[in-house]
Amino acid sequence: MKLLDPIKCPELPYAIARGGEGYYLVNIEEKRVQMLVEATHFATQGFCIKTSSTRRDFDFHFLSLSVDDDAVRYENHHHLAFREDII
Repeated sequence: MKLLDPIKCPELPYAIARGGEGYYLVNIEEKRVQMLVEATHFATQGFCIKTSSTRRDFDFHFLSLSVDDDAVRYENHHHLAFREDII
């Protein structure tokens, strides 16, 4: 599987990359990859926003694409909150 456009997570040894069937969390130190969320993605990566000045919390925002039975395309905005105590 080819991972595209990795972005570094703020102050953590992780990156988030899109590829295959969704978005993946890449542990840079341990060289491990795991599925973060299964979603049909666009040709662009999401982005991270640091949410605390005293902790390593951040939010990951990304878009997914869905198509209904009538071939209507929907672009969906998602956001995942990462908190220091669960990372």
